[in-house]
Amino acid sequence: MNQLMKSNDLKDSIIISDTTLRDGEQTFGIVFSNEEKLEIARQLDALDIQELEAGFPAQEGSERTYLQELISRKTNGRISARVLGWHRPLREELSWSVKLGLDGCCSSTPITPYMIDSILRSTPDKILQAQRSALAFIKENGLYAVSDFQDAFNADRSFLFEMIQMSEETGADRVRLCDTVGRTDPFMIFDIITDILNNSEIDVELHAHNDLGMAVANCVAAIKAFDLWYEAQKERPSRKLYLTTTVNGIGERAGNTDLATLVGALKVGLNINLSVQESRLSSVCDYVSQASSRPIPINAPVVGPNIWSHSSGIHVDGVLKSPANYELISPEFVGKTNTARRLGINKHSGKRAVQHKFAGLGIPLTDEAALKLLPQIREGTIQNKRMLFDHELVDLVNRSQKPS
Repeated sequence: MNQLMKSNDLKDSIIISDTTLRDGEQTFGIVFSNEEKLEIARQLDALDIQELEAGFPAQEGSERTYLQELISRKTNGRISARVLGWHRPLREELSWSVKLGLDGCCSSTPITPYMIDSILRSTPDKILQAQRSALAFIKENGLYAVSDFQDAFNADRSFLFEMIQMSEETGADRVRLCDTVGRTDPFMIFDIITDILNNSEIDVELHAHNDLGMAVANCVAAIKAFDLWYEAQKERPSRKLYLTTTVNGIGERAGNTDLATLVGALKVGLNINLSVQESRLSSVCDYVSQASSRPIPINAPVVGPNIWSHSSGIHVDGVLKSPANYELISPEFVGKTNTARRLGINKHSGKRAVQHKFAGLGIPLTDEAALKLLPQIREGTIQNKRMLFDHELVDLVNRSQKPS
């Protein structure tokens, strides 16, 4: 058990709810075809993601056509994940999730004074009553209900708890706390989620955004709060903590919590053995990258190619002895082969790296020959401001072997 966690029994209590198909497609410049959305849903389901926030049922046209096909596949057993629709707290919108046969609805409303006034031109009491009516409608129709609070961590704490209490009383299945513009830090996340866990009974979800680069850290803080609460209970609780993700972290502005990074943090960093099939991560990340025309950054955590790329002398030597010396996550963890590992040579490389590189080119080098080439390799990389190509390295060897 990881020393950061009190409980070793959280794997069934932490649930990933993926919103690539809703919040992810709200990214500036990203448009998925219906076929791509259905394939993303299939791959996420194969990954064992338990819940998909699939889109906007109240939107006419291709969105509704796609959702009809998705629900058809769910009905036919081709997809097992729970399928949610996103709505404003309006019965005429929510009714579309009922008509299309979705499993549940997310009813979303701002709850901070600024947003209530500037967006809705309303009052907190009217917001509460509208959300109550929406949740009652969802439950009357037998659907799973998520009570979604926009900018929750910036809300008045007393009103936040009024909304949570109302949601519980109305029969909502969980509350979703949105860090809508990514302003919140892990310490505040820990504090507020701890407060909610200790003063309510409803399931809780964190929907984090990455505007300050803290989305995954905020999820870890939420997990820690849940872990401490869980461990303090006299009996094993059935309560769940939900965490929202998107593939490759796409989403509004700087994006949402990145799915692969969160899975890596939970499974490798916190030793929480989720049911997620991490060996499928590379496949779904590559597919969404292609469908969104957004390349995966080379230094992306968990799935970026530089995770397994080494060139400095000490690191190459260590990796050749055992990859675990300088790699936290193996290529195989995310479904790649060891061919994803790249060992290169540059101005900081040493003898061992040079010998390994040339052996791959079919040119074995003695220690003396490798040491003789090092100054030339370093000079070449500096002049070109890059690693040398294979043919350039071969030329260096050929020149060094010519009689002077």
